[in-house]
Amino acid sequence: MCGRISTVGAAGEQVDVGMVGHIWQASPVTPTVAKHRRQPVPVLLRLGRSTSRHPWRYIATWAVLILLSFAASLGVLTGESVFDRLTSGTTDAPGEAQDANDLLAASNEESATVLVSVSGADVLAPSTTTAVTQAVSDLA
Repeated sequence: MCGRISTVGAAGEQVDVGMVGHIWQASPVTPTVAKHRRQPVPVLLRLGRSTSRHPWRYIATWAVLILLSFAASLGVLTGESVFDRLTSGTTDAPGEAQDANDLLAASNEESATVLVSVSGADVLAPSTTTAVTQAVSDLA
């Protein structure tokens, strides 16, 4: 004769002992909820643990990334170096800046270039104009 036997456990829950005539372990009929849920592990903590467990993997990965970066900058991978793509840095914008660049290019190549910054004075005032003209004649 086979039949199911149930009993009450030590904590008061109903426990299924099993079938009569067979050796089964007792198992709870109702599932119990875990008292302590597992907290998620932060990403940086997992990364730190992985790095400490496998340091040579990370060192090798960084070395490969650095070598690939240098190879890409020197043009080994694409055929064109970063330095080949650099320009002179001159402006091509129309306006006063381009006019000044054209004047400097047309002037004597042997003369020195002087950059003057004026603050706190009206550049178009007659007194400022005479002072600048006097300074230029003193330098020449």
